[in-house]
Amino acid sequence: MPIVSTPSLGGRDVYFDPDYCLIVEPEPTAVRRAVERLRDRAIPREEIRGRTLEKVLAQRQELTAFLSALLRRKGSSAPPLERWPFSGTEGLMRWATVREIAALVGEPDRA
Repeated sequence: MPIVSTPSLGGRDVYFDPDYCLIVEPEPTAVRRAVERLRDRAIPREEIRGRTLEKVLAQRQELTAFLSALLRRKGSSAPPLERWPFSGTEGLMRWATVREIAALVGEPDRA
C-alpha cells in the first residue's frame, strides 16, 4: 500500500519509492495532502508490492551470500544457502543473545 511517513531514523526508508511513498513534515495538513496525492495516483497495490519485493529480494540475496561465507569461515561443511528462508535457521526464531546464537552456528540440531 502507499505510505505517508514523517521524518524518522531506522532505515526502513530504503524500501521507499517516491512514486508511492512520501515523507512529509509531522503536521496534519501535510499528512492529509500527501494521503490525497497518493490516493489520486491510484498505483495498483500489486505494483507496489512487486517493486518493494524486488528491493527485498536483492537484500536477501546479499544476506544469504554473507551468511554462506560466514559459515565457511567458521568451518561449516554445509552447502551454501540458496534461498530465503533457509533451513538451519530455526534458532533465529527464538529469543537469545547474539553470543548464544553465534555459538550454535554450524550445529543445526542445536539451533
